[in-house]
Amino acid sequence: MTTFLDQLQDNRPRESSGSKSSNRFEYQKNWALAKIFELHAEGVDYAVLFDYHDDVLLLDSASAPQKAQFYQIKTKQTGEWLIGELVSKGNDRLSKIAKLYSSRISFGTNAQQLCFMSNARYRLRLVGKENIDDASNYNLIRFTDLHEDCRKKIHKAIKLQLNTSVSDDDLAAITLAVSDSSITGHMTHTIGCISLFFSSKYPEHSIDSVSVYRVLKTEVDKRNSYEWSHVGFSDVLRQKSLSRSQVDGMISEMLSVKRKSVDWPSIETNLLNSNVEMQTIRSIKREFTNYEVRRMNQSDIITQRLRQRTRECLDRAKGIANYNSLVNVLYGEIMKYKEFSTIDEFFCKACILAEYQDA
Repeated sequence: MTTFLDQLQDNRPRESSGSKSSNRFEYQKNWALAKIFELHAEGVDYAVLFDYHDDVLLLDSASAPQKAQFYQIKTKQTGEWLIGELVSKGNDRLSKIAKLYSSRISFGTNAQQLCFMSNARYRLRLVGKENIDDASNYNLIRFTDLHEDCRKKIHKAIKLQLNTSVSDDDLAAITLAVSDSSITGHMTHTIGCISLFFSSKYPEHSIDSVSVYRVLKTEVDKRNSYEWSHVGFSDVLRQKSLSRSQVDGMISEMLSVKRKSVDWPSIETNLLNSNVEMQTIRSIKREFTNYEVRRMNQSDIITQRLRQRTRECLDRAKGIANYNSLVNVLYGEIMKYKEFSTIDEFFCKACILAEYQDA
């Protein structure tokens, strides 16, 4: 018997022929990152795949998935979505609705939900509503909420474009949703979701939400843009997804970083007292925030190696109280290793000072 995992492995995604604007790409990724923190707060298992079969694919498990939710994330600058825009063919000869429903054909009832998500609202006829504008009052519209006229148009589009006839029960998996994130404020919205997550789950920790966002956004960018050729679905998961266990590991690492960027004033004071030139201090400060972000990212191998080597050098530099001497002595030691030869001088010195504070 073919399992859902077998189906995910055997069904390769369609080649995408449509172009995506930079802002829409960013909107999709920020929406997905906010969704990850929503799921994490709920305590459920998940694996979120980026640009695989659909813009976002949500599995109920990374190890043994049984159900999936497919999301098309579409932005609209002005106006509401009309039924004609949803069922009309696009550049790849499929309408938005047909493309969404194609996952149901590939994966059957394992494709539990097919969601069209947008910043814009909808202008559609609904069951029991006389005014077409009433739909704009709803954040979630199910297929069964649609008036018979709209349902017929969806049936017709799927029959013509996918060459298959389906029942209303088959189409019940389709939902039309409105995102909480605006087209211009999606990054701010996502950072807010991260801040809310940490303040509610870890109130005893002071977490820089912007730094957390940068770390995880880098991971999302990498997975979303990966041009994949896979051996098996486990390879797809590794290259294209973020799972609960992965995010747990990242959060644990973030919480383990004790020193926060608010400690910079004390470092700056010690550098000034050690007669470090102001221009040098400014250069270190510029890289200090960069290091704060990068050291939380476990997949940033070179930064993690630099961090490890700096700690080893610090153990051999005990007793050096002058910050200027400390930084220059350790910088000289670290630069003896060829793997760090291309690292920016002030990034390295920011690393030395940050790890010295944590020691």
